[in-house]
Amino acid sequence: MAQSQSSVEKRADQAFAQQNYSAALPDYRQLLAKDQQNPKLNFCYGVCVFEVQQHFEAAKYFDVALGLKQIPDPLLYYYRAQIYQEQYFFSQALAAFETYQKLTLDQKNKKEVSAQIAECKRAIEEITTFQRLPLLSIATTQSKKFYLTYPFGSEDYTFYEAPEIHSKNNAKHQHIPVYAYKRGMKYRILASYGPKGEQLDLYVQRKDANNNWGELALISGGVNGLLSDESYGFYDPNTQILYFSSTANSIGASDLYKASYDLNTNTAQDIEKMPYPYSSPTADLFYVTDPTQQQAYFATTRQGKVGQYEIYTLQLDQPAQANFVFAGAFANELVPLSKTMSLYFISNATSEKYGPFVSDSEGNYTVALPAKGDFQLELEVAGASKIYTTRFSIPQVPVGKTLQQQIRYSSDEYGKEKWQVLNQLLDIDPEEQIANISKLQMNVARGSLLQTKQNTTANTTPQQTNLGVAWGMAPQDSAAFVATLTDTLLAAEVSLENQVRLMELLRQDFEKQLNTREALLAQLSVLLSDPQAQAPNVVAQKEQVLASLKEVEAALAFTKRWIEINQAANIPDLVLLDTLQQINERNQALLLLGDTTALINSWQQRQAAIAQYLQIAAFDGASAFETAQLDEQLRLQKIIKEENLVKEQRQQLAEQIKKLQTDLALQSKKDQAQTQQTIASLQRDVSQAEQLAKQLAQAKEVQAEKAKVYDQAQLKASYLKEAENQDLPKLNFQTTYEELLAQYAQQESLSENLKSEATLYPTENGNVSTTNQNSTSSNPE
Repeated sequence: MAQSQSSVEKRADQAFAQQNYSAALPDYRQLLAKDQQNPKLNFCYGVCVFEVQQHFEAAKYFDVALGLKQIPDPLLYYYRAQIYQEQYFFSQALAAFETYQKLTLDQKNKKEVSAQIAECKRAIEEITTFQRLPLLSIATTQSKKFYLTYPFGSEDYTFYEAPEIHSKNNAKHQHIPVYAYKRGMKYRILASYGPKGEQLDLYVQRKDANNNWGELALISGGVNGLLSDESYGFYDPNTQILYFSSTANSIGASDLYKASYDLNTNTAQDIEKMPYPYSSPTADLFYVTDPTQQQAYFATTRQGKVGQYEIYTLQLDQPAQANFVFAGAFANELVPLSKTMSLYFISNATSEKYGPFVSDSEGNYTVALPAKGDFQLELEVAGASKIYTTRFSIPQVPVGKTLQQQIRYSSDEYGKEKWQVLNQLLDIDPEEQIANISKLQMNVARGSLLQTKQNTTANTTPQQTNLGVAWGMAPQDSAAFVATLTDTLLAAEVSLENQVRLMELLRQDFEKQLNTREALLAQLSVLLSDPQAQAPNVVAQKEQVLASLKEVEAALAFTKRWIEINQAANIPDLVLLDTLQQINERNQALLLLGDTTALINSWQQRQAAIAQYLQIAAFDGASAFETAQLDEQLRLQKIIKEENLVKEQRQQLAEQIKKLQTDLALQSKKDQAQTQQTIASLQRDVSQAEQLAKQLAQAKEVQAEKAKVYDQAQLKASYLKEAENQDLPKLNFQTTYEELLAQYAQQESLSENLKSEATLYPTENGNVSTTNQNSTSSNPE
């Protein structure tokens, strides 16, 4: 095993050194599962996650190494700083970048971070409070041609590439100029490296009398910087404003800029950066306006997912809003472990609805509202008989103070539900304040803080305005709403089919594994009852059976856990799948008839049920499994941390006792008696600490076993791949699972008894057999 682990680490290190992070990632994941407190493995795996999957997910692995105060590579600070910066923790990012600089003063191939340091300093100056974009929707795409997903109408702009522009130098920089164009335009604006340049600049090109593209002209007036890249230019002829992206004076990657632009003279002036929240610590690209729909679009990378762009759709005539931000905590005294709650705030003046603001697993939440106003506060919690409503007004908060809200859900002496909302003013904690900004920005990036209006306008009917809003979408007309919900329901059917396929594969494999274990247990029982049970050949057979049994039981535990996670989310549900299929068939029939009124009415009559169907269909079993795995790992890390603290405490107590014992000989008899009492008290504390350390060590072993169940990446990958070709089953899932789980429980008891009996017999080497033991050994103290 040691040799195998060594070869895996060697292979991972080679791939890592070659920056082949995709290849190194699964190997480091395997190694890290066996040594979770290894600083080097946490660093390397974190880099792989950062470079291949998700920036923010990598943070926890870097934090383990930092917490251990062992720095395997100065790049640890570089990567951690980037994540801090992207999550709006600019002071922490600045400190980490500067630490990296100090550690690499004498390195030749160090990364230059002076630009990032400048970005963080600018961000600290520019971002002091959370602001909300006038967001209507957020879409995501993995395509590098992200702009092709902008929802322009058929008569509006189309995006084109111009590879013939400065083709040799642009190809050298792997750049293809792109521009927005619509019928009738006599110009195009694009970015190019020029004939021999090293920076991207903005150019304008006009059509000549023969409708051919003429000479390129560099846009003048200071738009193009000497040391910065300018890209993704877009000119709005209605406002005569040129929008573009630039790395000049940014707070991270490229920011959005705008300038007044005279197309006739090719001159820009009044150049200004579009401030936060339009610009962010990540890449912000290709801001374009769509006056026909009163919308604007731009792309950003704020979710931190590698290769992903988020397409923001904004209300064109509405500016970003400064917000009143406050934090709160929710306590559920009826179901203490359930701390998730949703808050909505509805403006009494405009009927605009803000939220949902959702509490985390600890009950904490952060809220952002307009700077003033009166609201109706709605509180939703699972298990409550109804939504609780109360009044909330933005208070006058003195300088240096902030609002802290406490919400309690409990029952009175008669068992009736009771809510208590307490608002109090506390001193501002700067770190907590910036943390709140970060949380809210992450919610915006995920699209969970879109603002919706409940009121109607003069240009739309109540039905048109509320069609999308009532279903949690942006306001839409009938045609757009029908198209959106039809596609959503079809996608839900496909998602449910995939869920069912995976669960059937899990069930089949679980049944096979149970049958295999049953055969192995029968074989082990025969070997243990053999009169020659201690004979070398029988012992060897027994050891082989125990090894096979251990492997099968690991797979069983893995499959069983995945089944349990899916069942907890009501997956699978063949009845629901059949219901969705019927709904979609009826939808298609009504669409063929052109009867959208009947279609919308049928949806509205079943809105609550359909919303529930969509929620179940949106369940991602693989992601839920990963979340459960992370929870188990975090619990293990918490126990390890507590154990280390107890060990430190015990060491400190021992040192105090040793010092007191040394001082005894120099003390008077009176002082000796007092010192002896102190020593006795400290020894009792040591005894208590030792007892607690034993309890934590036992808890660590138990938790390590729980976490170990998930550590079978190859098996997980094979399930996901094979499930794609799995046929849809026609059977009663629930009855089948109950029978299999009952069989599993019976086998567990028999397996434990037989393995316990097997330890009474010596192995071929004369030692007591421990092949069957599943406990995780801990390092000697």
